[in-house]
Amino acid sequence: MPKVAGVLLTAERNAIQVVFGCVIEHLQRISSLDSAKARQLVEEVLSFYQEGLEQYITRRHSECRFQGLSNSQIYTLISQELAERCFAAPALSERQIRRIIYC
Repeated sequence: MPKVAGVLLTAERNAIQVVFGCVIEHLQRISSLDSAKARQLVEEVLSFYQEGLEQYITRRHSECRFQGLSNSQIYTLISQELAERCFAAPALSERQIRRIIYC
């Protein structure tokens, strides 16, 4: 999307708001969600997919450590998950994953 000084142009911002509103209305029609819950769900999904590579790796490492997985298991799991994520991520070695977590 075109940006000026890092800010979405008004037309693009308005288009995003229209799509956002349509998605919320659609969720209300096909589910038992009220407007507030539908908005919360859409915001959560958008937030999930806006997470960057380093934030994702750091978050997943913390979650997996909490579940009791070893670092070796975590590195393998994160490598597999990255291949399925919607953001473009290069193939990372275990060393690169470790560096993101600990640096």
